[in-house]
Amino acid sequence: MSFSEYLKSRLYELGLDDTARMEASTFIRGSIAVARGRLRSPIRSRPRGDYLHLGCGLDSFPGFVNIDRVRTPATDFVVDIRRELPFATQSVRGIFHQHAFEHIDRLRGGRTLLRESARVLVPGGLLRMGIPDLAKYVAAYLRFDKQFAAAIGLGDADHAAHILNHAFAHGHRFMYDFDAISAELRDAGFLDIRAAAFRDSADPMLNHDKDEPGRMAETLFVEARR
Repeated sequence: MSFSEYLKSRLYELGLDDTARMEASTFIRGSIAVARGRLRSPIRSRPRGDYLHLGCGLDSFPGFVNIDRVRTPATDFVVDIRRELPFATQSVRGIFHQHAFEHIDRLRGGRTLLRESARVLVPGGLLRMGIPDLAKYVAAYLRFDKQFAAAIGLGDADHAAHILNHAFAHGHRFMYDFDAISAELRDAGFLDIRAAAFRDSADPMLNHDKDEPGRMAETLFVEARR
């Protein structure tokens, strides 16, 4: 059993909900990394940068302000992205986040984040996100796609219901298909919304889509222009 799997099992035994377990796990792993002396640099009190990486977790991208709710070795600035972003209007060229948006309540945080993203982006600036694709999960459930189940980490699933329930695990607050996320982006002021392919951004700086097999199987890549 890997350390990550062990940690998840111990946190589960404590009776924490998915969100609390995820945040505790990130904090613990980040603290261990800090203790090992792998913290890159002190966190800046005044964030500056042309690109934002939201919900960075343990992944730091060069040329980005890497943002998360908790301090990790990758974090440049700690901020709750469900609220106002601490950046000037039309000051950011691009925004990237992957498997973060689905952890935010659609009405209490999600719409705020999209409006704030539109506010801080320069005209023509791009937002790129990767989110679990509800349509892929439903299709895999309906045909009991065991290959999909194995790819997302379910192993040899006994029932199709395991696939659909997995979509709402890990603290996911809302699952989107392309139509749903497109509607939210349009309402926030975005244009040219498209279902993107893997690392096909019009701005090469935003090509950070994860190539892990499980992520590739479940992810809907979306790009929109301010």
